[in-house]
Amino acid sequence: MSWDPASVWPPKVAHAIEYLAPNSCFDQCGADEVTESRDDFFFQSYLQTHALGMIHPQPDYWYRDGWVGKPFHIAQSKFARFEIYSKFFRQWHWRVAGEQLIYSHIDNEIFRDGNTPFRYEKNVVRTLLVAGAYDDYLGTNIYSNTIFLSERIPAPGRRLLLNTTGHSVHFERPMYFAREIVKFLNAQTWLITCVKRKDDEIQTYGVKKSTDPAEKKPVQKSLNWCIERIDQGDDLYSVGSDGSQGYVRVAHRKPVGLMGDPGGENKGYYLRTVGDVTTMNNIESLGECE
Repeated sequence: MSWDPASVWPPKVAHAIEYLAPNSCFDQCGADEVTESRDDFFFQSYLQTHALGMIHPQPDYWYRDGWVGKPFHIAQSKFARFEIYSKFFRQWHWRVAGEQLIYSHIDNEIFRDGNTPFRYEKNVVRTLLVAGAYDDYLGTNIYSNTIFLSERIPAPGRRLLLNTTGHSVHFERPMYFAREIVKFLNAQTWLITCVKRKDDEIQTYGVKKSTDPAEKKPVQKSLNWCIERIDQGDDLYSVGSDGSQGYVRVAHRKPVGLMGDPGGENKGYYLRTVGDVTTMNNIESLGECE
């Protein structure tokens, strides 16, 4: 599970101005601990602005503007760092910050080498990606970049996007977020092994529960049923005749009808296969159910 993840931006070494940022972090990590180090750390972390005040201190970006708990939590984070500050904490802080600016989930495994895979392509572990819509600041764009990543990562799992929410989802939406985590952890897996068509359009899906080996014949399920299971956090896979599996997500076609009205519940929505292993497991290519 990862919420408002760091390093979903391109690596900050693309040009001279960006390159200065990680270098500055590493310089501060390697600096000797002197009498002024503690005061300098808290000034840089909680008071210092950049670009003529346009870039605020980092804690201002941890919570959405207007949230009643923002001033309290910023103050408490400062008190917590007062308690634990040491040379090693300072070095760890700046080292992690520098590495987060260099590493990127959306970069090639070898920087700018198109012959190497994107890092996200190597993630096959079931993943919950979460982002708050107010966490989309210039320079990091975590919300937009999380959406970008979620549409390309081959890992099974789900994406959770929250309106009117900032960077610290676990503080701003604790009860809702906890329920979504439990839903994700308790998810079931369903296998779509065949479909039934009419006039070349898929009408129903032949579904089996992967945890029940005795269930041989798939049960016909509607599109609405599949969408509901995905919405509840379950995993759906399409299974080709060769046994390969493709992860299934809900997609949306361009609305049809008068004034763009989709024309009914889930009209205009369909299931698509993500990260197909072979064309056999593409949900549109599955064979007819008996």
